[in-house]
Amino acid sequence: MKNLIVIMIAGFFTLSAFNTLGQGYGYGNGYGDRDGKRDRDRDRIHEKLNLTDEQETEIEGLRINHQKQLIEIRAELGKKELELQELKNKGEYTREDYIGKIKELSEIRNRMQLVRANHQMDVYELLDPAQKATWNDSKKKFQGHKGNFRQHRNKPRID
Repeated sequence: MKNLIVIMIAGFFTLSAFNTLGQGYGYGNGYGDRDGKRDRDRDRIHEKLNLTDEQETEIEGLRINHQKQLIEIRAELGKKELELQELKNKGEYTREDYIGKIKELSEIRNRMQLVRANHQMDVYELLDPAQKATWNDSKKKFQGHKGNFRQHRNKPRID
C-alpha cells in the first residue's frame, strides 16, 4: 500500500513537471515582434496608404538601412551591458565607474530612439498629403497604448 501511494505521488509530480515545462517562455523574440505581427501590421499600413511602386521601393531601402543601423546599435548595447555586468561581478567598483557605465547605456538607448525617429520621418517625408493623413490617423490609434506593451511580461500566459 505504501509503494502504491509513493508511486502515485511521484506520478503526480512528474505530470506536473511536464505540464509546467511545456508552457514555454512567453511571447516574442525580445524585440517587440510577437509571432510575425510586426510584418503583418506593416503590410496593413502599406495597403491603407496606397503606396506607389516607387514609394514602396524607397521605403524598403530605408527599412533595410534602418535595420542595419539597429543591428549595430543593439550589438554595441549588448557589449556595454556585458561591461556593466563584469563591473558588478568584480565586486569592488566606485560610484563613478558604475554611473559612467549607466550613462553609456543611456546614450546608446537614446541614439537608438533617434535612429527610429529619423527613420519614421524619412518615411513620412516620402508620403503625399493624403497618405500623411492616413499615417497620422493610424498613429493616433496607438497613443493610448504608449508604455503598456510590456505589461504581459509579468503576468501568466493564458491561451
